[in-house]
Amino acid sequence: MNCWIRSALALGIMVMIGARCWADDRIDFRTDVLPILTKHGCNAGACHGAALGRGNFKLSLFGSRPVDDYDAIVRQVGGRRVNGVRPENSLLLLKPTEQLAHGGELRFDVDSDAAQTITRWIAAGARFESDRRLVDVSVHPPQVTVGAVGQSIPLKAIAQFSDGTTRDVTAYTILAPDDAAALSVQDDGGSVQVLRPGSHVLVARYINRVQPIQIRAPIGDAALEVESDEQSDESIGMIDRSVNQMLVDLRLPASPKTDDEAFLRRVTLDLTGRLPTLQQRRAFQDDRRNDKRKRWIDRLLESEAFSRYWTSRLAEWFRVRSQNNDQKATEAYRDWLYRSIQDRVGFDDLVQQMLTATGDTHQVGPANFYRTAPGGRPTAELVSEVFMGSRMRCANCHDHPLDRWTQDDYHGLAAIFATVQSGPVVRLDSTATTTHPVTLQPAVPQIPGGRRLATDQPMVQTFSRWLVDDGNPYFAKAAVNRMWKHMMGRGLVDAVDDFRQTNPASHPELLQHLADDFVANGYQIRKTLHLIANSDAYQRDSVANSQNQHDDRFYSHALRRPLSPSVLADAISDVIGIADDYSAWGEIDRAIDLVDGAVQVPSLAVLGRCDPKAICTPDDGTSTGMSTMLHLFNGELLNDRIDATRGRLRACRDANMTAMQTVEQIYAAALCREPMENEKAFWVTHLDQADDQAAFLEDVMWAMVSSREFATNH
Repeated sequence: MNCWIRSALALGIMVMIGARCWADDRIDFRTDVLPILTKHGCNAGACHGAALGRGNFKLSLFGSRPVDDYDAIVRQVGGRRVNGVRPENSLLLLKPTEQLAHGGELRFDVDSDAAQTITRWIAAGARFESDRRLVDVSVHPPQVTVGAVGQSIPLKAIAQFSDGTTRDVTAYTILAPDDAAALSVQDDGGSVQVLRPGSHVLVARYINRVQPIQIRAPIGDAALEVESDEQSDESIGMIDRSVNQMLVDLRLPASPKTDDEAFLRRVTLDLTGRLPTLQQRRAFQDDRRNDKRKRWIDRLLESEAFSRYWTSRLAEWFRVRSQNNDQKATEAYRDWLYRSIQDRVGFDDLVQQMLTATGDTHQVGPANFYRTAPGGRPTAELVSEVFMGSRMRCANCHDHPLDRWTQDDYHGLAAIFATVQSGPVVRLDSTATTTHPVTLQPAVPQIPGGRRLATDQPMVQTFSRWLVDDGNPYFAKAAVNRMWKHMMGRGLVDAVDDFRQTNPASHPELLQHLADDFVANGYQIRKTLHLIANSDAYQRDSVANSQNQHDDRFYSHALRRPLSPSVLADAISDVIGIADDYSAWGEIDRAIDLVDGAVQVPSLAVLGRCDPKAICTPDDGTSTGMSTMLHLFNGELLNDRIDATRGRLRACRDANMTAMQTVEQIYAAALCREPMENEKAFWVTHLDQADDQAAFLEDVMWAMVSSREFATNH
């Protein structure tokens, strides 16, 4: 081999070796530079990731749009942000290291690994290197229970890339506790210390990927076992095993099962929105069968009162509101909901009927759904919150900062519903669209998650089939979570419209089990409510003990829940024995039948019903605010109807009942119990001292229906 050939071969080998070293050493904008900017907050919402950016420099929130970020850094402002000749003089380095004045103050030191990596990237040509993409990030451990407060937990984040490589990215992973008083991220950036007992969430973010870490620390001091009754129904048993295991992990003792009278009042209010009558109370007391609670639950679920009340509940979930005072359309909507519940239409079929209905809203009840929030974007937000439990509206202006939803998801869904023309007659217009704020072009219709739809197909029908499909990961969970919240006072995911990775369920296995059971049983609302009502978790006493008194999410005792304004209004009428007048709003005799959220009803307004001009969720209106209490103390709602010559007080007098017997009946009607011994002694003393017992009994009635015990379900 001659000298020239040897020299050429050697040079070729050197080039090959150099190329291989560069390939292994190359710095990728997506996976090397963006993590630095994210870790140090440069693309956070408070900095350049804001909707309008900062200082004429805008980055996508948490690096969600790498191509746009690369363009902003390398090509905008005449390329002054990177200096290929003298990389150390690049604005991308001078500003965050505060060598030049920087509104965001010091982000990292000039001799830090972050600064060196950016310098090397610029020196190598500030390439995009788009062939390597982030596929997934996993943080270990994903869930941990520590032995005691004060313990520290080391964490490790591993990123997986599209080229098959993995990397330890702990140093560039942001750890952010949901509650800074419960968890403290240590100076090393890779471990967290538990500061407070309970169950806490730590959010780990690498670039735009997030993962929640659930960390638990025992609340009690001693190990314990939580006993529960043997359940013949495996699904009911699953509820109690899941709840009880959490209590064991937290060493949180459970309150005992509540007594029959408290159970009767609680479950009757939850399933029918009514107080149990005196006759029902007596029959339940006289029933000596071991399964009488189960029998009573079944009876309530079969009742007409259940259908009426759950018509009201679904109307609140769906935010039923008349448009332009079109009461006839609202009545058609209400009547359709009622018939669907009576006929046991599956929740999936009910929702699909609403989403695909068109026609005259006076005749086609479900078509009124599209009159609730007219327009593509408002409808997309309503659908995502109610039926997917997701606040997709957060992805309107930028990709959702705490969830998977992108602007394309939001505006793609809006484009689907833009084809629905709402009004007295609902119709489809396949040519209608909405504008994407980034491209300023018509948004491309797509199913949330990325599947694009052709504009020549019936897009609303396609979306509705996807939504109610048995394999949909959102629909069933969102529905059962709302039912759980109604029965238990707090959702397994709370708030019920805020499902996201960074807001995990308190009991994820239980949520999945309830959803699977819901699907397996044909999306029957009654079936899920039956499971919950029969569980020990539901039937626990609301009286907390010294160790579980601060528990508001683990179901160690029943939570006291304020009655909704309509249920409270009907309860007041039942106890007083004088109905309120709703004739101005049709043939209605109970507040729960007033499903139109746009109607102004003075008696319900004072009890906390949502302002008709506002958009409220069912949980927004409660009956325990200061304004409500003042009206109960001295307002017309009670003072004009509590009268010894009418209603229950008159009936007691006509039945020749003594004053104390009347007091006992008021207790039975309002609280479903007899007065306790100290209460009896109090009333006996004051009745003996009263100059006018009839007037005093009016005061007793007033005190009862304005009490906190009466205004809550416990």
